[in-house]
Amino acid sequence: MSALNTKSDVFTLGLIFAELCVVMDCKNKVEIFDNYRRAMPNQLLAADETTAFITMLTQRNSKHRPTCTEILKDSYMN
Repeated sequence: MSALNTKSDVFTLGLIFAELCVVMDCKNKVEIFDNYRRAMPNQLLAADETTAFITMLTQRNSKHRPTCTEILKDSYMN
């Protein structure tokens, strides 16, 4: 098992952001989070830009997740 680092924090940020963007009950929340952990797309988010942003943050391979600086520079944040 790999050590926790800032890339783990980015993944968690993605999950929190997904939770804030979708009104969900407990069942939906578990399903959504499990889908992100499995790198499966989620259809509950209406905006393509939001889906792309959260998908970027929750990449299964931590090497593919952005740094905090890259997140702040992302067009979604502007």
